[in-house]
Amino acid sequence: MSSKDSDQNLEYNQMIGYIITRQIEELFKDEPEIVAAAVFDRYTLDCLYQSDNWDIIDEIRKFMVNWHKFRDDIILQGIKYKSLQATNDKLIATNIYDEGSIIAIADELIVVIYIAPEGSPGVLYIPISECFKDILDEILMYKNSL
Repeated sequence: MSSKDSDQNLEYNQMIGYIITRQIEELFKDEPEIVAAAVFDRYTLDCLYQSDNWDIIDEIRKFMVNWHKFRDDIILQGIKYKSLQATNDKLIATNIYDEGSIIAIADELIVVIYIAPEGSPGVLYIPISECFKDILDEILMYKNSL
């Protein structure tokens, strides 16, 4: 890879990171019950964004396997969640001991969101899915501008 290609790849990755970070931080601001997030490439599972208060990089592969096997129990960060709704592209799960909920959505990217116990995953799914769509749309616009 030439130096120019390497520089272009770095610039591309930085722009993708910027788009994701800006959208997720806006979601945090608008929905205070959403307290942690991570975004991964769907195919490589490379972490593209992770909030400072949540480290799930080492758990994402097992999480994805359990999600896509439609397991009733999903464990993340040592907390067991019960799946309320699971499809190939959406997971809504909550902890029965009031330790919060998670929402995950998959497309070209995977977003995993942690919701504080006082938040309602059913209500927060809408702004989370809208944020995810905005991220994908903005990345597509950026790719098309290259």
